[in-house]
Amino acid sequence: MGTTQDTIEKLNDLITRDKEFDKQKYHNAKLLLKIYRDVVWRVEDALCELDNQAYQFGGRRITQ
Repeated sequence: MGTTQDTIEKLNDLITRDKEFDKQKYHNAKLLLKIYRDVVWRVEDALCELDNQAYQFGGRRITQ
């Protein structure tokens, strides 16, 4: 009977630790989202510039 209780307590501890807030993971996720936002903005800006250049050279959009 004691081993079952020990097993339940170990599982409970494992679940509790898994649910704890990890500041380093939060920081890393926040940093990744910031970098992703900057990359998406730069890619969008570059595509708009490329589209404008394509229009100036041939009068056609790059999507056509």
